[in-house]
Amino acid sequence: MAEEKNSLAVVQQKLLNGVSYESLPETSIAVSRSFEKQFFQKSSYSPIQNEAICDFNTGAKFLNPRRSYLVLKVRSTVAAQGANFGQGSVCNLIKRVVITSRSGVELSRTEDYNLLMAKVLRYGCPQDWLDKFGQLIGLSDVAAERATTFQQINDAAATTFMIPLDKLSPFFAGDGKSLVPPPASAGLRVQISFADQKQALVSDSAVQSYTVDDIYIMTNLTTMVDSWQKLINEESATQGLTYSYPEWHTTQSSTAQASTNIEVRKAVARAMSAFVITKQLPDLTANDNMKSEAYSVTSYQYRLGSLYPTQQPINDSKEAYYQAQSMWNGGVLDCKRPNAVSFTRFNTSTAPATLSDGDGIVAVSLERSDTALNGVLNISGLPTNNSRVLGCDLTFSAGVARTNYLFMAHLRVAKFFIDNCVISE
Repeated sequence: MAEEKNSLAVVQQKLLNGVSYESLPETSIAVSRSFEKQFFQKSSYSPIQNEAICDFNTGAKFLNPRRSYLVLKVRSTVAAQGANFGQGSVCNLIKRVVITSRSGVELSRTEDYNLLMAKVLRYGCPQDWLDKFGQLIGLSDVAAERATTFQQINDAAATTFMIPLDKLSPFFAGDGKSLVPPPASAGLRVQISFADQKQALVSDSAVQSYTVDDIYIMTNLTTMVDSWQKLINEESATQGLTYSYPEWHTTQSSTAQASTNIEVRKAVARAMSAFVITKQLPDLTANDNMKSEAYSVTSYQYRLGSLYPTQQPINDSKEAYYQAQSMWNGGVLDCKRPNAVSFTRFNTSTAPATLSDGDGIVAVSLERSDTALNGVLNISGLPTNNSRVLGCDLTFSAGVARTNYLFMAHLRVAKFFIDNCVISE
């Protein structure tokens, strides 16, 4: 026993002093890792043929969604003048994303995906990430404080874009640190519905349209050793493999009144946050439909049943900006990691293809605990149901025709068995 302790002490001293030259034992349970393409049923789509379906053929391999991505080539169908995505990105082209397990269970459904991603990318990602990967996604020149350069698409040549898989659906985002197990990824169906050109593009041409070609998903897959794979299969057959991920639920309402209320009547176990986007203009190619209207909310207050996250209404745009950044953790806790939304972009919304702004939202955090605010996935949200409705009272400076979109983030937990899947929350 004394010899073992002495031996352990020697090893620790070698490591601490940097004089250990012994080869460490093999600790990896992975055999190999590779990139493999997952093809859609067709290679070309348009707003008319607007539903693309891809069935994953990953077998017994584990999927790393943060290293996987969707590839698509976009071409404008009008030669007179090119179109652009305005404040949005190539995500403008996608209206809905539905993820279904091989047993037919709907795992995730994201409605109004394009409008949601116009905010998620800028609020959820730091500026340096957008500077590096923004062009791949089709973002405007976000390196400038208020960009005036927008990526053009035309009929002369198709432009290639890529969307990281964890940005394509919150299902792939997961908890940020887990691979998607084979019972979940094998036979997984990704269904993408493309948006109408009037909503997706910004152009002076009223008949502008687009086509999507050579679309596929590049998946990063890992093969595990047989002994460990056997243990995973046994656990999947008995207890099931637990996989948690966020989900966005969308509610919208239209009104011409200066005061309105919008509610979410979906029952969830853990609602984590919510925000409202307001738009005045109809969907036309002459408009930048991914922009919020210029911030004109004079007062707002969320409530969840009898709970008020802010005890008094928020009635100032600067305070609303701070609340939005607090919900997204946009540099509030760590000043070295702010996101790409400045107060100017939050408060202002100008004509399309002029300036990069229109990021105003009305946001609230529903986390009960602040201990894991910097964590990958906060899971201390609040339950909602028919008797405990999440609502937001809004008062605008003027009553005009506008549409309000409320996005609520909540946690879902799925258990994957060998031949089926159960959604527990």
